[in-house]
Amino acid sequence: MLYQNTRKTFLIEEVILTDKTTSESQEAKQQKVLKLYLIGRLTVEEHREGFETYLELFKDGNYSHAIFDYLKLEYDPPQSRAWFVTNYVPRYGRELKERECYLALLESQNLFQKMTTSLITSSVQKIYKTIHISFFKKLEEGEKWLLNQ
Repeated sequence: MLYQNTRKTFLIEEVILTDKTTSESQEAKQQKVLKLYLIGRLTVEEHREGFETYLELFKDGNYSHAIFDYLKLEYDPPQSRAWFVTNYVPRYGRELKERECYLALLESQNLFQKMTTSLITSSVQKIYKTIHISFFKKLEEGEKWLLNQ
């Protein structure tokens, strides 16, 4: 685990994805991915600290692929989403404008969280053409998509 906050509501780890469909004569395709988990009910501070840490790890580790696992996210405050849109996304776009980034987003089961995440990500993709986001219900689907990017 590269990062976890005190309450373990925001976790970040590096995973190596391997394409299991390659034949014996082919070398297995691998992709280094930064994966973050949002779990339960986050505070504004946890949300900010977690995403700031994620951005630094993503940049410093020279990642291009990520998984955001929102499957166990119950709630993040409106102030967190406002900060994300007004401060974090523009910084992400500025600092990674030269890097193609691929994000597999595992959707929250919470309908409100799902709707707000969808609105935010569609706006992000319209503004920043180097950020590619796809939504998934299952981890395996997101991993497969990332391996093909």
